[in-house]
Amino acid sequence: MAECRKGFAFNDPDLTANGNWGAIITPDELRYVYAFGNDLVAPNAQVITDDTLKWYIDNAVQNVERDLKIKLLKRIYKYRPGYGETRNGLTGDEGIDYEFEEAYDFNRKEYQNYIYIKLRRRPLLSLDSVIFKDVAGNQLIDITQWVKPNYEKGSLEFFPNQGSLDALPIYLGQTFFGVTSFGAGVRNYPDAFHVDYTAGFTNVLTFRKKWGELINVVGKLAAINLLADYGDGRAAAIASSSIGLAGISESYATTMSATSAMFGARILRFWDDLKIFYKNNKDKYSGILIAAL
Repeated sequence: MAECRKGFAFNDPDLTANGNWGAIITPDELRYVYAFGNDLVAPNAQVITDDTLKWYIDNAVQNVERDLKIKLLKRIYKYRPGYGETRNGLTGDEGIDYEFEEAYDFNRKEYQNYIYIKLRRRPLLSLDSVIFKDVAGNQLIDITQWVKPNYEKGSLEFFPNQGSLDALPIYLGQTFFGVTSFGAGVRNYPDAFHVDYTAGFTNVLTFRKKWGELINVVGKLAAINLLADYGDGRAAAIASSSIGLAGISESYATTMSATSAMFGARILRFWDDLKIFYKNNKDKYSGILIAAL
């Protein structure tokens, strides 16, 4: 019976994982590519299962997203309602189907020429709405129709369409926006722009086409943590061993040095590869890979 292995490495990608978004790295790829040559079985016969391998992969994806301040898997963000406010029409469960995100502040210095919002996640996949509220939390206007999004950078630029200025009490001076509905003296205030949007990629195929180099980053990061744990399980802190004639005598040398891990050479190579990648791509991505290691 022929063995069936899933993943891009085997020309059979898993497009049904993660709610039909797809798998960036499959358990088969982690086992047979990044941990090649190891059956992932402990001396007591315990086996690292596919579910456990997926746990390492999910952690690696989350760490890459956090460290680079990007989203890989598609994720829906809804603005968090204010105190005493309820949001009607939301479907699904918070934290599972969508996440709440805080509103964006109004800062006079940042809006001297036009409204600009740098979203907390990128790339922008789609924009649902942008609501502009005053300092008291009252809705002034839905300014979604004004938007000029930069999808890759995850930024929004706004400028009123012709004839739309009468709908919003904003004066466009040469050097400032002045919001007059709550007094000319107010310059900065929190929670002015409430944004609903979706970040990430449509599916793993679009992600692979755009940022395919990150697949290997996820795989190597997952493998570093997997091999470190598996190596300790196979031979924790053993640096060398020898057995005499017919097993009459045995000798073991142990060490607590982190560089003497069972798979230390492979772990170090993966780590060096990741450092080189981040160095060469510092202008494309932001952040450094520290938190997961």
